[in-house]
Amino acid sequence: MEQNQFLAHIRKETCANGREVEITQTVEAHCRQTADYAADALDCVGLSQSARLAGLLHDCGKLTQAYQTYLIRAFHGEPVRRGSVNHTFAGVRLLLERYHQDGTEMSDVACEVLALAVGSHHGWFDCVDEHQKSGFQHRLTKADIGYEEAIGNLFQLGITPAELDSLFEAASVELCPALEHTCNMTGEDVEDTQYDAETAFYAGLLVRLMLSAVVEGDRRDTAEFMQGVHFALRRTDEELRSLWGGCLARVEQKLDGLPHDSEIDRARREISDRCKAGATLPGGILRLNAPTGGGKTLTSLRYALAHAEAAGKRRLIFVSPLLTILDQNARVIRDYVQDDSLILEHHSNLVREESIPDEMDERELLMENWDAPIIITTLVQLLNTLFSGKNERSAPIPGSVRQRHRH
Repeated sequence: MEQNQFLAHIRKETCANGREVEITQTVEAHCRQTADYAADALDCVGLSQSARLAGLLHDCGKLTQAYQTYLIRAFHGEPVRRGSVNHTFAGVRLLLERYHQDGTEMSDVACEVLALAVGSHHGWFDCVDEHQKSGFQHRLTKADIGYEEAIGNLFQLGITPAELDSLFEAASVELCPALEHTCNMTGEDVEDTQYDAETAFYAGLLVRLMLSAVVEGDRRDTAEFMQGVHFALRRTDEELRSLWGGCLARVEQKLDGLPHDSEIDRARREISDRCKAGATLPGGILRLNAPTGGGKTLTSLRYALAHAEAAGKRRLIFVSPLLTILDQNARVIRDYVQDDSLILEHHSNLVREESIPDEMDERELLMENWDAPIIITTLVQLLNTLFSGKNERSAPIPGSVRQRHRH
């Protein structure tokens, strides 16, 4: 196979004359676009170069003749066993062999975070499983995965050792302070076992965040190539503030048209006004206690829109404990926001459990990355998004306002 012709994806396209042609995407093009999307996803939390490195290496295991044969056979409808040619181990091994030392430095932990994100984009693996077997060691010693061939081709394609070294240095600058912060989040007065468990939990969230960026970049670029489209770019901060301001203005207009003569009407308005007045305060955990009929859904929506505009938030996430409550909340939110294109409902009534990346449409991509301004979901789906063992919906990208309704 010619250099630069290692393929990541193939699709058929019908020309104007009715003739079908094959359109291909190279591994380098896919990895670089995945890296760009992943970096953009985590730029808001200062982890862009870490995500870029993980995205760049996630599919380097496809740079082998064995994988190319597998891909072409599958494209032409020949019987192949999905996943029979390993392509996720190579990036993990490259990171560990090149950058991991004796495991005592914070940069070694940063390397492990990146390796987990690279190696888990088609399914999680454990650093150490219940049988005390190391997932890293398994990937370092696994035979017959074409590792030397893949890495040799990677460097020939223009993704050079110098580029990787520079990216890892930048990633360490980003990740090491984040990891040190996770170590300091647990109080010093706890027992060692509790400290280890809590620190591992927080570090695990960081890994899931990194993995989410890789998965988003991978799925988005794959979907765009397979469908021959380009999904909308993420809104700028200025566009988001304008969006929140417009939504808030529509909500205010409808609220002004509500009855305000009775004592109950005036009480609802007072509750709402007090909540909106707190929108300029710093974010945190807030609680709204109000009786049934007190207007909690509208009040929280008004507060959330005002706070999102003031604080530059990217999303509002409304979480309800039950589907019946969610349906009621969703109707109210849609009625007052007055723009369904801004709203994504994501819960068990709408989730397609069997996700096929090459067939993903724009709505499915939104369910993968929650990149819609307003998310309406259930507590179960939120927990699945954060803690599911699958790589789909592994974590939302940060910068969100989360509202939990109390009924």
